[in-house]
Amino acid sequence: MISKLGLLLMFSTPLALASQPVTWSLAGMWRVHDANDTAFNGASASDQGWRTLRVPANWYSAGYDHQGALWYRHEFTLPERAPDTMATLVFDGVDYFAGVTLNGKNLARHEGYFQRFSVDVTETLRRHNRLAVRVDSPREDPKTIWPLHKTLFKGILNQHDTRPGGAWSEQGQDANSGGIWAPVKLHLSRGVTIDDVILRPDWREGLENPVLRADIRYRAQTHGPVTLRLSAAPDNFNGQRIQQDFPVNLTKSDGQVQTLSVTLPMKGARLWWPAGYGKPNLYRIRATLVDDQGVMDTAVTRTGLRKLEEQPDNKGWRINDRRLFIKGSNYIGSPLARHHDAG
Repeated sequence: MISKLGLLLMFSTPLALASQPVTWSLAGMWRVHDANDTAFNGASASDQGWRTLRVPANWYSAGYDHQGALWYRHEFTLPERAPDTMATLVFDGVDYFAGVTLNGKNLARHEGYFQRFSVDVTETLRRHNRLAVRVDSPREDPKTIWPLHKTLFKGILNQHDTRPGGAWSEQGQDANSGGIWAPVKLHLSRGVTIDDVILRPDWREGLENPVLRADIRYRAQTHGPVTLRLSAAPDNFNGQRIQQDFPVNLTKSDGQVQTLSVTLPMKGARLWWPAGYGKPNLYRIRATLVDDQGVMDTAVTRTGLRKLEEQPDNKGWRINDRRLFIKGSNYIGSPLARHHDAG
């Protein structure tokens, strides 16, 4: 199936692709095929007769009651790219094991339900592209493995998965949560790619003077001086925007992720509070790498500034220097919960 992405990009030019970083969604109807037969290579087989399935979605919530492994296939077309363009596939979430193949080349394997992961496709991407992802969400037998001896981390408590069915009944494994359940994107940038922005607050100057420590994880095609622009803007409230430029030097990656570390003073910033204690104030953090030609790449994330401490001798927890009573329950993703309630 040819993505609408290809139709939209037919009218783009290499100059347009090189001038600014751009991200396209690969959401839509993908083709899928049972992958429990390990001898079947869904990356190269004909997809004639394959059923279609919505991405992103857990396959159960999308209407496909399946257990085990499933091949996903998607095709998209791009215009010619400028020579210094870097290309990255970004998967925001796949349950549970994922094997990524692009244009017949096996590129990456990933394990985990909730983690975002990126795949460098700079050398593999073509004008016409075939993306194949083998997703495996094994059924853990309720009588021998699940819930007391389960090996897949799919919830926040030892015996619970984030799916309907409870923790103890045999029906707890019926609604398999497998699939490409979160967005898939293709990201193009010029000369450098920001893979992650890791944020940690520093409270040594007190709650009124927080400092945001940022680790920018990146891959670069060449060495050289650039500017890292870091900004923090209120996301769910009205307030002051904070920004600072940092002169930094990029290191040629040669396939290895590098890290830039900077600190952003945020005097008077609003704190994040849990329900019942205050407002959950959030900041939208943007990290941008700029050279004399303009923006090379940019990444955006959100964070809340909060100081969380465990008290000694099992005396509980403190949030922003106030005593905190922790309460909560296991979370079931809303798509699965809605499907379960409707049934």
